[in-house]
Amino acid sequence: MAHDAAQKRLRLQSALHTGGTSLDGLARIAAKRVCEPAGDTKPRTINHELFERARFDVDLRLATGEPWRWEVCQPALVPQGMAAASGELQTRFSNAFSWRPRSIDRPWSMVIGLDERAATCTTFAAIRDHIIGKVEGKRPRLFAILLREIPLGPLSFRDAGAALNVLGQTRLLFATVKGVLRDLGGHRMTSDWTGASSRKPCTSRGNCWKKNSHLIPGCYDISCADFSKFRLRDHEGMAAHMAAVLAAKARRDAGAMGVGDFKELIQGAGFNPYPLGPLADEALRGILDISDIIRADWVHHYLQHGAFAWARTAYGRACESKLGMMFEMRGELVKAEWTFPLPMGAEISQVYDAFPASSEKESKIRCKAGGYISFYVSMRHFVECRLLDIPGLERENEPFSAACAVLDLALEAKRAPQTGLAAILNELRAALRMHMDRHAAAYGKRYLLPKHHATLHIPEQIWKDKFVVDMFVVERLNIRAEQSAENSVRNTERHQHSVL
Repeated sequence: MAHDAAQKRLRLQSALHTGGTSLDGLARIAAKRVCEPAGDTKPRTINHELFERARFDVDLRLATGEPWRWEVCQPALVPQGMAAASGELQTRFSNAFSWRPRSIDRPWSMVIGLDERAATCTTFAAIRDHIIGKVEGKRPRLFAILLREIPLGPLSFRDAGAALNVLGQTRLLFATVKGVLRDLGGHRMTSDWTGASSRKPCTSRGNCWKKNSHLIPGCYDISCADFSKFRLRDHEGMAAHMAAVLAAKARRDAGAMGVGDFKELIQGAGFNPYPLGPLADEALRGILDISDIIRADWVHHYLQHGAFAWARTAYGRACESKLGMMFEMRGELVKAEWTFPLPMGAEISQVYDAFPASSEKESKIRCKAGGYISFYVSMRHFVECRLLDIPGLERENEPFSAACAVLDLALEAKRAPQTGLAAILNELRAALRMHMDRHAAAYGKRYLLPKHHATLHIPEQIWKDKFVVDMFVVERLNIRAEQSAENSVRNTERHQHSVL
């Protein structure tokens, strides 16, 4: 009996160290662990076994010169382990193979979604932020390693195929990278790009320049709402620009080029001189058009902290300056008569939590993408019922209504069958242009940012993919890595290993 009591205490102590557990949750964990029969395989043990099967090591060197080993998942082995563990997933793969047979000549399309949290970079590869800054080559090199492994690794999706056990049969999954989905900041950090605030704020349009630039004929700044005027940066042109930047870096390092001239060349090209990044990798450039696979995500660029967020900010400030009315969102939207639509399953507390007191003065809204849609519906309901008929806001009402139309069409395209997609995308192109034009007419160029230009890419991307690819799934999956990193892992020496 004494031995059993001691075992129970040890299990309870183990539960206490998992982190982030409420008292009720702790009681359930303790009851479950006490009742577990001896010899049961714990989920954590199973997870470690799955990771070890898919693991491969990358030997890197830190800026200090000391070696460092990055433990990540082999991309081709991840779906293999997932299929082996789920009969339902095998059925889905079987149906997909029937609909679209796999082969080297007819590969599936792969979209890579990346998102950063406090401790993770991607969901199949984790790395701590402070390590990223120490690795030679930093984020561009790390991203190039992962990107290269997919088509060029020993178990590549492109040549070898991922071997899956599908309902008792071994099927080979061939795929090629068709898109890399991230916000503008993420693309800047991983793709050698000089960033949204540089002279070239667009990754794929060579004649797109920053706002208020002195332009030559044929070039346009980000305030231009006519997307047809922007020219796609061709693959050879991008390679030539990168070669010029790398050659300039070599001359600068040798003392043959001044700092000013070097910066001017980088700003004009739009790329940083990272010799270990994806744009400088000739083998990778030979099979992937980097500028073509970089995608704009409508969730980040329009909905969450994007063009719609700026439309809300500009409209709120107009209410304050023209009417003397403080557009205090927290106070208005948490009132009983303004509630979330019932089908959304959201709670009024989510609106309240979206406006932390520390960010009220900065007019910031902090909530998850799904909650932002619910917030959008509530705010639109509030504006249309209480503000549209107030004299003095006629000009400001137009860009806000246009922004709402864009969101409606983006959500409609997300749910539309392919047969009706073309018509919706035509409406979306017109709505995006109308929003930018009305926004500029109401507020000038003050609130027009590179994200507004990035949204103009979205209809073209959707048409290319034949469906809406966005960050909703990536954000949700990344939460799992974040929870593991922040609540469960106490191993700081092999943090990446423990998270995965």
